Amino acid sequence: VIRCGPNGSQKNDCSVVGGENHFILGGSGSGIRFLGMRFESAFRTAVIAGGDVDGDVTFDDCGWEGNGGDASLIISEPLGGQGMTVNVIGCSFDRNANIDSIIQNIRGTLILRRTIFSNNTAKYGTVSVSNGG
Repeated sequence: VIRCGPNGSQKNDCSVVGGENHFILGGSGSGIRFLGMRFESAFRTAVIAGGDVDGDVTFDDCGWEGNGGDASLIISEPLGGQGMTVNVIGCSFDRNANIDSIIQNIRGTLILRRTIFSNNTAKYGTVSVSNGG
């Protein structure tokens, strides 16, 4: 669990800012949780969820802002198998300028709940799904 402050809220003001990528997840890790984190100004992809079908990650009350690159969040299993499950709950995606889409799902499972997308730009739209995602 990566938690912002004692209660995992964005109000505690925890941000990862700049650089190529903020987090790259791989393998079969399950029960991974990000609580209240902000991912800002990555120039490639803020978060790459590259685990296999047995892996899962949850982003709860997280925010992606001002990111560039192909997407702000990419779900893709690098060896060509089925990718991990990504839960995005109560999150926001704001002012991201991505090349392909804001979230790119390639062979994974994406579950969105209570998530807001605003003021983003991307060639293929907010969420793109390909190769069995």
